[in-house]
Amino acid sequence: MSIHAEWEKGNADRQFPLAPEFVELLRTVSHREGFVFNPLPMRPSTDRLGSQQVGRMVVEFGKQAGIVVNAKTGKKCSAHDLRRSFGDRWAQRVMPAVLKELMRHQSINTTMRYYVGRETATTAALLWQAAAEAKVTDTLTDSWQNREVKPR
Repeated sequence: MSIHAEWEKGNADRQFPLAPEFVELLRTVSHREGFVFNPLPMRPSTDRLGSQQVGRMVVEFGKQAGIVVNAKTGKKCSAHDLRRSFGDRWAQRVMPAVLKELMRHQSINTTMRYYVGRETATTAALLWQAAAEAKVTDTLTDSWQNREVKPR
């Protein structure tokens, strides 16, 4: 996929990979020209909603759905929160260099700072789930308990 410079915050034409889920969604679209997502403007004088208007709509949807992303401040969901949740999910699936490309970060340091190593509890849960799914029977505890004790 490519983004033209005028639509990209870095103001440069860029190529980037798409998440498989998004590719599958795009395959369901019957037309192959023009905008895939074209929300109608609130005022008939404009052709399309701008990014700020869409952002305000996402916040409103978050309020209506009661989605709170920060219990301390009461902050509701925003478009950037959707981006962060995407990064958090993919951080569990791919290496940091791949996540950097998916998130379109300029620097790997940004990816490392915000997405790698943040979710220790989630990582631990995934490890236990993977072990259970693989039906790992020879854990360290099993090995220790089943060791042969040899007389001295």
